[in-house]
Amino acid sequence: MGSSDRERLRPLRDGAVPRRVHRAPARALHVRRASRRRASGPRDRGRSDPGVRRRRTDRGRRQRGVRAVGGRARGADPPRGIRDLPAPPGRPRRGAAGGRGGQRLRDAGPRVGTPRPRRPRGGSPRSLPRPSPAARRPLARRLRRNQASGEGGDARPLRSSGCGGSLPRLLVRRRRAASDRSSRRPPDQKGVTFPVGDVLDALELAGEAPSAGFLEKLFLRFLRRVPFETASKIVRNADVADPAEKPRTPDVFWREFLEAGTGGTCYARVAAFDALAAELGFATRKALGRVEKDFDHAALVVSTGRNEWIADVGFPLPALVPVGGGEVETEVLGLSATESERGTRVRFSSGVPVGPRALEIFRDPVTEKEFLDHWRRTFRPDSRFLGNVSVQRRDASRTITFARGEVRVDDLHTRTRIPLSGDRATKLADVFGVEADVLRRAFSIAGDPQPEISDASIAAYLSVSADPEKAFRPIASPEGYRQLMEGVADVTGEGWRLRLSPPGTAESGFEEEVFPEPARRVLGVKRLYPDGRTARLSFRVEEHEGETWLVREADLAGPREDLLKNDSARGRMAGTLAVDLLAWSRRI
Repeated sequence: MGSSDRERLRPLRDGAVPRRVHRAPARALHVRRASRRRASGPRDRGRSDPGVRRRRTDRGRRQRGVRAVGGRARGADPPRGIRDLPAPPGRPRRGAAGGRGGQRLRDAGPRVGTPRPRRPRGGSPRSLPRPSPAARRPLARRLRRNQASGEGGDARPLRSSGCGGSLPRLLVRRRRAASDRSSRRPPDQKGVTFPVGDVLDALELAGEAPSAGFLEKLFLRFLRRVPFETASKIVRNADVADPAEKPRTPDVFWREFLEAGTGGTCYARVAAFDALAAELGFATRKALGRVEKDFDHAALVVSTGRNEWIADVGFPLPALVPVGGGEVETEVLGLSATESERGTRVRFSSGVPVGPRALEIFRDPVTEKEFLDHWRRTFRPDSRFLGNVSVQRRDASRTITFARGEVRVDDLHTRTRIPLSGDRATKLADVFGVEADVLRRAFSIAGDPQPEISDASIAAYLSVSADPEKAFRPIASPEGYRQLMEGVADVTGEGWRLRLSPPGTAESGFEEEVFPEPARRVLGVKRLYPDGRTARLSFRVEEHEGETWLVREADLAGPREDLLKNDSARGRMAGTLAVDLLAWSRRI
C-alpha cells in the first residue's frame, strides 16, 4: 500500500530498454505567507503580492518555505538557500554602470560550476548562453513576459545559468508605468510560432540535448503543470464560428497557457507537446488511437536512439510507455503494454477501477491533414468535451479531477469525492491554477450543475482473484462480519447489531447496525457514537471488466474541502479503510 521509491520498467519481449524510469519529484512552489490563497501558476510572475506590497518572486529549487502544489508547507531546506536581496535605493550595485543594474538572485553557499561572465561597465548587456544544445539561441536582449525593464530602460536577464541544472524562475522587479506584458521574446527559428523559452521557464526546465532522460522530464513536467481541461475548448467553440479555425493550434495553446494557465483536451495537448518536443530536437510522429471508439484518441510517439516511446499526453497516461510493450508501475496507476494487431494496447493493471481501463494506439502513420480532420470532429455539438466543464491534473502521487460539481482525488488504491459549493470557479482556480474568469465563462456556456453528493466520501479498492460471490461470502453472515471486526476490536452483541470497543475497555467504543443487501453484495453500516454522532460506511464487491474488487467506503461529515490541501489527513483516513480490506481479503 505504501509509496514506491521509483517506477520500474520491465520489458515484456527483451531487454532493449536501456534504463529505469525514475519518478520525477513533485515541483515545489514558493509560498510567501500563509495567507496565500492558491498555488502560483505561469500567469503569476509579475502579479502583485498583497502580503509584501511588491511583485511576486518565484524562487528556485533549494529555497525556504516551499510546498508541493496543494500540499502542506515544509520546513527550511538546509544548507543552501537563495536569498531575496533588494538593492539599496540610490546605491549602485557592484558591477553595474550608473546604478542601472537589476536585482540578482544570490546563493548563500559557495558557487558551483562555471563562474558567471562579468558585464563590462557602461556597455550593453551581453547575450549569455542558455544551458542547452549548441543549436539553441542565446538569451534575447528584448523584454520577456516576466521581465521588467531596468532603470535606464534596458532589458537584462536577472540571472543566467552557466551550469546544466534547471533555470530558476526569473525574479520580477516592480513594473514601471508602461506595461511590458506584450513584449514577449519572439521565436528565432522559422516556423516556430510560440515562445519556446518562455514555455520552458513556465515548466521550470532548461533545454538539453534530446535523450530518453530529458524526454521523461519534459513529459512528467507537462503532466504536472499543464491541466487537462475542457473550459478552453468550450470558450473557443463559442468564440470561433468557422469550423476550420476552431482547433487551438500550438501557438494558441501555449499563449493561453502562459497567460491564463489553461491546458486543453486530447488533440490540442498532443499537438502542443509535439510542437514543443520537435522544437527541442526530438523526432516525433503523431498517432491516432481508441478509447471507446476508433479515432476518439490521439497520442505522440517519440524516438530516442533505437527506442520509441508512447508519450500519451492526451489521455493522459502517467508515464512513458515503450512502443514494443512493457510494464510500468507508478504511484497512481499500473500500466501493461502489449503489441496488438493494429499497434500497442495499454491496459491499466492497477489504480481505481472507475472509467476506461484500457486504450489502444494505432501504428499506422497519420498525415497532418488526417490529424486535423479528426481534431475538428471533436467540436461537433454532441461532443462530451463541450457538454460540461472538467479539469484534471496528474501529480506524482495523485490525480485530481473536477467534474459536475465535485472534485475527485485518486491515488493507487483510493478515491476521495469532495463536493464544491459557492463560487466554484474561484475554488478551482486555487486547485488547478486556471484563471477563474476562463472557468466562469465556460460555466456560463456549458452549465454548472450541483454535485450529486452533499458530504465527502473516501473509498478504498483492492483487487482479488476470486469471483464476486466467493469474495462476498466471508462477510455475508453476522458471524462472518463479527469475525472480521474482532481483528481490530472487542465485539459484543447479537445478530447485525454489535458493539465495538477498544481491547480491554468495554465502556468505550461505539455501536454498529448492519444492513445486508446480498443481491447487490453490499453491507451498509450505520455507526452510532456515544455523543450522538452517526457515520455511514459500507463494504461491497464490484466487478469491472472481469476483475473482482473489494470496496470499503466511508461517508464523511460535511463537504470537507480542507482535504483538497490537507493530503496527509486524507491519507490517514484512506489507510484505515485499506486495513479493513486487507483483513477481508485474507478470509477469502
